[in-house]
Amino acid sequence: MTLSEFKHALVRPMVTAGIKTLPGDLETQLLYEQVQKYYKHITLGDFYLAFELNSLGQSWVRVEHFNLFNLAFISDVLNRYLESKGKAVIQMEKAKPAPAPYKELEDCERRKIMVEILQSDKAKAVNMAKGRNEFIGTLYSTTITRLFGLGVLVDDDWPAEVWRKYQLEAKRIAKNHAREHRYSKDYNRFFETYKIELSRLMYFNILENEQLFNTVIKRLN
Repeated sequence: MTLSEFKHALVRPMVTAGIKTLPGDLETQLLYEQVQKYYKHITLGDFYLAFELNSLGQSWVRVEHFNLFNLAFISDVLNRYLESKGKAVIQMEKAKPAPAPYKELEDCERRKIMVEILQSDKAKAVNMAKGRNEFIGTLYSTTITRLFGLGVLVDDDWPAEVWRKYQLEAKRIAKNHAREHRYSKDYNRFFETYKIELSRLMYFNILENEQLFNTVIKRLN
């Protein structure tokens, strides 16, 4: 969240805790930086819930604030919340019934499933081209990776100029997405978006290119 959004997010836990003195601009800036640095993995819902539970004092011994909403108070509350949440998750896992023994799919079964997915998505793509309301919900990156893993797709299925075109387009979309959602410096997330977009372009090309589609189906059979 932005600094402005963080300032608004502080109001609710302060009211919950009964703190009447708002931190100054400089202190708020420091709190924002530290929370973003050390607790960026928690959601806003977690943030609110942590201070509600602390005020109730039922899940752990209440952390006293002494009318100061400072880093020490925030850290103590969030750390106790995360510890309590972790214990709850462990208890839930223990209460789950034992999973059924995992059965590895045979190669022929994997191929049959991929044929069914491709044929279903092909029909949807045809309907989309006709202007009908269809949605292809395939996980593009996973599907393309599986097709390569089964040996039914190879790099040479696309000419070098097509690869270049798709790579540039995927990179453009990933950059726009990173800029829009403010994670331009998060390379891992950028690369994941790029990989998904590149896979999407490749997958739709398979569905739209009749010759390539038939080649893939033939290789799967």
